[in-house]
Amino acid sequence: MPLKLGCVAVLNRNPVEIEQNISFSEMRRREAQFFIDNCTHFDDAPDELKGSEQLVRRLVSIQQERIRSTFPQILQKLKDKIQEKNAELTAMPVMITSEHEFSMKFYQLVHELQGIIQMKLDGNYNIINVDRNTVQSDSDSNDDACLENDRLAYHIYACQQRFKNRLKECFKNISSLEYHKNVWKAITDTSGITLPNIYAPHLIQRLFQEEIGHVPDTLQPDIQQILFTFSRQT
Repeated sequence: MPLKLGCVAVLNRNPVEIEQNISFSEMRRREAQFFIDNCTHFDDAPDELKGSEQLVRRLVSIQQERIRSTFPQILQKLKDKIQEKNAELTAMPVMITSEHEFSMKFYQLVHELQGIIQMKLDGNYNIINVDRNTVQSDSDSNDDACLENDRLAYHIYACQQRFKNRLKECFKNISSLEYHKNVWKAITDTSGITLPNIYAPHLIQRLFQEEIGHVPDTLQPDIQQILFTFSRQT
């Protein structure tokens, strides 16, 4: 806040007076006599601007003015803080003061969470009630929801579910008629080289390499997700 300080003329002690350790009352007497003896030099200055007593009064006046201007704001802030804390206390649950009340509250919570607890005991961490077959495997929202959950087991379970769904997507054509035709064609191409009831190793290897080529692109994101999950937990 802006303060109009003004000025007050006072008589300072000289080095000799400081060494003599002259009392404050004696210095006030000498100060008053000084303004009387040198009145011609201070004719234009009113009496309220002369002497240490007027300086003290001026400082007290400034302090009181500042208190009056800032005290209402401080009081309002204190009232707001008290109301905020009262609201927090009101929102708090009833305090448990006995062993009986504690037991009743504990069994109430166990009853309310019985279904979730049983799911955890059975190893089912999929607590979000959604059909994962209808969710896209590369959905960013699923990844964000997973990261917000701090349960390590749930992270691993969710990664496992995504990995399983992606593997199913990669090999969904393995039982189709078209795939059977391709395998039969590969067997026919190697006929005459091997025995009819024993397939050549290079045929099995070729078919395996064709299918395994789909796996790395699917497996790598989930491995990175699991490693990231472990790093957040440690």
